[in-house]
Amino acid sequence: LQSGGSNSSPAQESSIVHMSFETFKSQNEDEPEFHNLMQIDFSEGMRFVYIHQLWMEMFDYFFEGILGHAVWATKPKPSAHMFNPSEASRAFKRTRMSIKMDQPLLLLPVCYRSPHHIRLGLSALTVASHFTHEHMNKKEGKLTDWRQWFHNCVLDMQGLDLRSWDERKLNEVAEDAEPPSLTLNIRWPVGPSAPLIKPKWNVAGTVDPLVLALSRKDFSLFRFFASHNLLEPRVVT
Repeated sequence: LQSGGSNSSPAQESSIVHMSFETFKSQNEDEPEFHNLMQIDFSEGMRFVYIHQLWMEMFDYFFEGILGHAVWATKPKPSAHMFNPSEASRAFKRTRMSIKMDQPLLLLPVCYRSPHHIRLGLSALTVASHFTHEHMNKKEGKLTDWRQWFHNCVLDMQGLDLRSWDERKLNEVAEDAEPPSLTLNIRWPVGPSAPLIKPKWNVAGTVDPLVLALSRKDFSLFRFFASHNLLEPRVVT
């Protein structure tokens, strides 16, 4: 994908997003950490509008449609009560991800078509993942001993800058201090035996001290975004 008008010269055009997908073959008998590497680099200053309902549909399409079982010809994961212990040692492919954005801007509107929104600016956003495995030794039906793989994802948001739609700054930063940052570590089980791991999600985060200066109008903006956008009931079609 490229930015620029239809009459722009090649020198004036720039890539909006660059994506690469590499496949690796194992060089020894040991099972590798990952088999594929997907890298996505966005151009500087990309803007994203977050409508919760629409983004959830995009996520479902990407993970269930593009990366789903129908495309890769794999079997759906069985539920825990129907798990076959003989499937625990079955090999499966793992894809490591790396996503980078420079100075992205996230617009959080109150609702669809609303001009009122929160502007979340970042100096940088990176998403990096890797895989680890643990030796499980507990009784789960007929399965008592197996190697369990986990997908670990680190979301790093640097230089948070919160503003209202009219560019009023909502977070205060001291003159000699760096803008706050947020880091999220997310881990979940993968592979045939993943349904046996409860709870599924392990989320831990760290955030720098964040000081907000909100008027009644600003507080209502956050409240309406949460109630009308983020917590909007999902529509099933």
